Amino acid sequence: MGAYDDLDFEEVEVTGGGWFKFANVGDSVTGTVVQLDTGSGTTFDGDPCPELLLQTEDGELVRVTQDKGALRDAITAARLQVDDVAKVQRQSDKTSAAGRDYQTFKVYVARGAGKPKLSADEEAF
Repeated sequence: MGAYDDLDFEEVEVTGGGWFKFANVGDSVTGTVVQLDTGSGTTFDGDPCPELLLQTEDGELVRVTQDKGALRDAITAARLQVDDVAKVQRQSDKTSAAGRDYQTFKVYVARGAGKPKLSADEEAF
């Protein structure tokens, strides 16, 4: 008999967890930064890339894989931290001087806005 045999476990339902796709200009996702990992994601080609995990207002977990250079640059420049609220938006489609098509992104951040707030009768410790 193990130490955990008598525990009353609660089943936790995980919602979402899917990847967000920026299919069109203007598409955006907003949520609290739960995790920002520099190398856990992979591109469709299997190459490593950073991954951002957001929890939306309705509790859904959404992954943003930073497989595009412009997206990776925008998220890096925002210096996101856990508990920030971030909005990531596809801004435009452009063509480089070399003739390559690419997308531009913008990141908006409310620093620390996702931290749980204590009510007046709660203490931190």
